[in-house]
Amino acid sequence: MQNQKTIEKILKNLNMRSPEIEASAIMTRDGMMVASEMKPGVEPDRVAAMCAALLGLSDTAASELDRGELRLVLLHGAKGVLLLVQVGDSHVLALSATTDIKLGAVLMESRRAAGELQAELI
Repeated sequence: MQNQKTIEKILKNLNMRSPEIEASAIMTRDGMMVASEMKPGVEPDRVAAMCAALLGLSDTAASELDRGELRLVLLHGAKGVLLLVQVGDSHVLALSATTDIKLGAVLMESRRAAGELQAELI
């Protein structure tokens, strides 16, 4: 499938844009993995399920606090960041990076990749 190869290339290029970006994946909002570029030993389907749970809670919180439609979720831990970025109506881009990454840079790169992915998922 041509779209699948293009999607995988977009993720691979995203990971190569910065040495601090460790992994990326595109999945449906309900937790079905579409494609991923992750380290060996990471279970993509498990990551997709956890991201779907985070999105569900984040949607509820955004609604309850009248923040409008959810666009992204940022988790910042002691060892790095996880960013979930909305891609169209039904998909989400997950990006994992080390704490050394500049937040503005990761936001810019993730939005660029989300736009490229959205064009392939239509």
